[in-house]
Amino acid sequence: MPPVRAWLKAWVYLGLVCGWGKGARPRFDTSTDMGLVLVPADAEVDSVIFRLRATDQDADFPLVFEVAATITPVVRIDNLPCTLYNKVCQANVILTKRLMPGRLHDFAVRVRDTKGDSNSMQATISATNATTSRDKIFPHIPSLIMIPEDAKPGRELDYILVRANSWSGKPVYIELWQPKELFTIRQRQTPTQTRGVITLIGELDFETQSMYTLTIYATDPYTEPGKDTRNIAGLNIVVVVQDVQDVPPIFTLAPPLTRLNNSVQIGDVILRVHAEDGDKGVPREITYGLVSEGNPFIPFFNISESTGEIVLAKPLEELTQITHVGAPVVLTVVAEEIRKSRDEPPAQATIVDVGFLLGEAGNSPPYFENDNYVTSIPENLEPGSVIMFPEQYSTRVRDEDIGKAGVFALKLQNNNGTFEINPTVAERTADFILMVRDNALIDYEMHESLSFKIIAQEVGPATNLSATAAVVIFIRDVNDNPPVFDEESYEVTLAENVTAGTRVIQVHATDKDTGLFGSIRYTEITGRGSDAFAIDSDTGLITVAMGSSLDREMAAQLQLTINARDENGKGNTGTVPLIVNLLDVNDNAPIFEREVYEFTLNSDLTNFSTAAFIKATDADAEPPNNEIRYELIHGNYENKFYLNEITGELILRSPITKFRRKKQSDDNYSKRLHKEPYNFQPKQVTREIVRTTASPDILNSTESVGNKSELKSQVGEIKKHRRKRAEPDILYTLTARAYDLGVPHLASETEIFVVRGTAMEARIVMFVVPGERPNLTKTTETLATITGGRVTVLDTRPYVSDNKTGVTNGAVPTEEKRTIVVARVEQTEIGTPLVDLEKIRTTLAANGVGIIGGAGTANGSMTYYETTTKLTINEVIHDEDSTRTYVNKTISSAHEEVVSRL
Repeated sequence: MPPVRAWLKAWVYLGLVCGWGKGARPRFDTSTDMGLVLVPADAEVDSVIFRLRATDQDADFPLVFEVAATITPVVRIDNLPCTLYNKVCQANVILTKRLMPGRLHDFAVRVRDTKGDSNSMQATISATNATTSRDKIFPHIPSLIMIPEDAKPGRELDYILVRANSWSGKPVYIELWQPKELFTIRQRQTPTQTRGVITLIGELDFETQSMYTLTIYATDPYTEPGKDTRNIAGLNIVVVVQDVQDVPPIFTLAPPLTRLNNSVQIGDVILRVHAEDGDKGVPREITYGLVSEGNPFIPFFNISESTGEIVLAKPLEELTQITHVGAPVVLTVVAEEIRKSRDEPPAQATIVDVGFLLGEAGNSPPYFENDNYVTSIPENLEPGSVIMFPEQYSTRVRDEDIGKAGVFALKLQNNNGTFEINPTVAERTADFILMVRDNALIDYEMHESLSFKIIAQEVGPATNLSATAAVVIFIRDVNDNPPVFDEESYEVTLAENVTAGTRVIQVHATDKDTGLFGSIRYTEITGRGSDAFAIDSDTGLITVAMGSSLDREMAAQLQLTINARDENGKGNTGTVPLIVNLLDVNDNAPIFEREVYEFTLNSDLTNFSTAAFIKATDADAEPPNNEIRYELIHGNYENKFYLNEITGELILRSPITKFRRKKQSDDNYSKRLHKEPYNFQPKQVTREIVRTTASPDILNSTESVGNKSELKSQVGEIKKHRRKRAEPDILYTLTARAYDLGVPHLASETEIFVVRGTAMEARIVMFVVPGERPNLTKTTETLATITGGRVTVLDTRPYVSDNKTGVTNGAVPTEEKRTIVVARVEQTEIGTPLVDLEKIRTTLAANGVGIIGGAGTANGSMTYYETTTKLTINEVIHDEDSTRTYVNKTISSAHEEVVSRL
């Protein structure tokens, strides 16, 4: 039994034992048993997934539900109100973490009463791959309910439909939890569904609250059998309150008392009032006026209908004749809505009283037209930016005194150097401007608002009268901080054959910004090899992607970069390195460099003519996966051969005195030829093609018969002493295997042909060299260098070339004369002769023989090979079109005889 389940059972058992000997313990409703609750993995966090019910025989209410016996709870309990009048107490089980499909979560739920008696229940939540089908649970949901604020209680707003759960046998019950004081649900239940009508029961006020969110739960609703066993479903419905013209204007600026200086002149603005429509939905424009009935002071003042500015209309001297200093002058200001359509409700108005005090003649302090100033700015506002205030604020500062008494200075107090004010000195009146000086403190993450004061102080020598105005500047958050990962870098180690879906690592980043600006999404992984991984945009969990191509042999380490962006993946970007170290696994078998190896024995079959090595390579990156061993697995009859398991050298243990021959069918022979790199070549015939316009070949030339007889005699003598070349003779066919030392062992095989060596070869070659009577010593040295063998000059004679100059009877200009050199070439070493081209060039330059041309000679002659030997020596064949003549130069059917031109 898993430790967690054993612990849970022990906890439940302990609760049962502790409950013995006391009063009746609370009991869970059997219909709310959480022994196994199926929950779709797409269930939202903070959503209600189950409703618990319990009762107590002793009525020791309220009952309290709680989660117990769990290390990492995935749910929390929200106890619902329960009193002595309730027979059953209830609680909602709320999901706190996102579920992973296929995972089980075990915990215990305990309920206790007011006396301490308790009972426990083991619970298990199983996350399924199903999806929550809201449309099947709620066939009808109002998308948005809009209602005017003057709607009467009892009005039906809309309805919802909830399907019943057919297998539970219980009707669906709809609950409205918030706000119960304004709305209710009247429901009608049927066996298949419940209809709930949302009804208004209270009075609405747009100016108090313009939107409500109704929280509604349905108990025992429809669920998908076998995939979802929740007994509750919830939803939210938004109710929007529409504004109605029912609130009169509201004064936002109306100082109750203003002191009038004796220096005020006609036309000066002495006060400004401001009002706004109390209906915020569709506010009307406001007009201002003065109520004149029974007020003797009205003729002395005028008010602007649009701005609310009150100005002096008559001299103060006349005003003092009907009142006295210190007595208040009271005006009644009216603010009325402007009605522009007959369909609109009647206009509403508001009045306010403002008073003025007449001061004595003399010095008066400066004053601000507003007592305080409030505005907002974005964080990180650049130095030099001007702070703007809303329209209701006037930045004007006045001093009614004349002369030096009217000069005042403006400065900031408790500003910390963040702002500066202009002008710093003014006379009688000034409109101040605030500008940013240092934006270090204009940081929403440090301060949500900044407060300071503006001081206007007279600078005259005899007085320091002053006035102050408080300033509050709220800072608006902007997206100025990128996400920052918890670690400077992340590093993991993975095996190269890790399967798709494997958890790699989980990264996490934070953002100092708030709200949407601080909402982080993990957007992508970049870098070479990043396509092998996938990252969850919400959690930062990195897993191995489907079709990943991790290969330790391609890269031992992957340098990747993880990107995270705020503003839900659309804002600033933060990055962090991710280093993935790949562990090598044995996933590559050794591969031989050749499919077939062929090694030749020396002539006495006592050893190989050259060292015999086979070699394989393993693409794995680390030992022991790439350590290779060799062995012979077939064909080593009589244990004649030894294969070094480390170096791959094949060694002949003892001379071969007898060997096995195996007949092969034509089919097997053809298969071996197809597989082996060594292919038998047919016998070849060397022929020289001479155009009909050229002179006869040297063997048919006008030279004496004696010379030709001597040449034929020499050729026949060589034929007697030369052994006809045999086809390759394979003595042994071995099968070798190369295997690595990884786990498990991987191996590959190859074939080894052990071939009999051949005797030294000799052949007659006729060379065409430039000039007459060549130096035989230098010519022999040059031809030996060219052929790579031992050369013996047998004969020399003039060479008659094509007659292209019109000269007849073989007469050729001296500069074009050539000589035929007949020589015997013997192979001095076993195998293919080694010819050094650089040595040929040096020898030709030293001996003065000239430069050898390509395949075709100057007179158009060329050499080609046939696969059979049909002609005798000097036999001539003519083409039917009489354009070419073929002269056989073959000395032996196993050798190629070439007329070479130097």
